[in-house]
Amino acid sequence: MNHGKTNHYPEKVCSVVRTGTGQTYGFDFFSPLVLDDNFTPGYPMKSAYKDMATVMEISNEYQIPLPVTSATMQTYQMALAQGLGGENKGAMIKVWEKALGVKVRKIK
Repeated sequence: MNHGKTNHYPEKVCSVVRTGTGQTYGFDFFSPLVLDDNFTPGYPMKSAYKDMATVMEISNEYQIPLPVTSATMQTYQMALAQGLGGENKGAMIKVWEKALGVKVRKIK
């Protein structure tokens, strides 16, 4: 199994992110699920996308720049186009795994 274009183990990378300045609730919640190949618990991506679309409508209406949200919407759209809408937001990793030819899961 290809775990990336580096020699880093996914568990170690997750551990570093969780203890550094990249730590977020979303990462803490989803990274263990991604490592376990578990994309069922949580809010379905298609529902989260609708919420994000509403945020973008408001930002457009009031001309509020949200560059990170705009970029995130592209990933959501790619994930939905790949049929991942019923899975949780952690399944967005599958978009980048496919694009980069890697797999981010626990090493067995």
